[in-house]
Amino acid sequence: MLEYSQQNNFSTIIQSFILSASTRSKKIVNLSPGTLYYFRIKAKNTSGESSFSVIQKNTDQRSCFAGGDGTSANPYQISRAEHLECLRDFLGNSGAGVYFKLMNDIDLASHISNNYPIDGWLPIGNEQNPFMGNFEGDLWAITNVTINRPYQDNVGLFGVTQNANINGLAIINRAPNTTALPIKGNNNVGMLAGKVNGGIIVGCFTFNTSMIEGINNVGGLIGNNAAEVINACSSRSVIFGRTAGGLIGLHKSGLVINNYAQGPVFPCQACSPSY
Repeated sequence: MLEYSQQNNFSTIIQSFILSASTRSKKIVNLSPGTLYYFRIKAKNTSGESSFSVIQKNTDQRSCFAGGDGTSANPYQISRAEHLECLRDFLGNSGAGVYFKLMNDIDLASHISNNYPIDGWLPIGNEQNPFMGNFEGDLWAITNVTINRPYQDNVGLFGVTQNANINGLAIINRAPNTTALPIKGNNNVGMLAGKVNGGIIVGCFTFNTSMIEGINNVGGLIGNNAAEVINACSSRSVIFGRTAGGLIGLHKSGLVINNYAQGPVFPCQACSPSY
């Protein structure tokens, strides 16, 4: 038997379920966000019944982070790879204007190896649900961001951002050769973001000793750019693509000032997603 309640003494049972012996999981829907629930379960066989085992679950999204409440005064705190994954719960309009802050350097090597062993990091945000929040890097670095998605558009730490503000974030890949830590995509490829629409990018830095590869719109920082402002950013990478640039692959609109890029850019006249 499975029961759940909002009281730890279970004085009011919201719902109970009789489960068969073959049941391995039970999906419970219509839980209210930001609410603490208590669940208890007991087993029964021919020998009798067990006592209830009680667990609690907080549906408050704040529990996904190290701290904070998502406001400008108290941003959601990101201190490990799992917290970065929580950004996926704040895409599209539901995450517009929410504040996040990096609290320390994060090495994604083992996280990617365990969770994305073939394709590498899954970019945060896409055309349908872009990242629309405010990300304060506080001059900390996210390292070892490997991506191997040659048939996917909008590739980077962030896939697509819209009216997002990103400040003081470093993304660093250090490898002994140019193939160890690649960033690979199709169109719109950059270490920070594949595609940026609106918003302000300030004081961000990318460094990659491996290749950043794609077809069209490949840049060290951003692949396809329409940010309102990019200021005081830099990139040091090896870029490979049909339309490419050291900092930005394709600049469509916005103010780009006080930035620099270092490293070779190799044009590809006959690129295909299979390279």
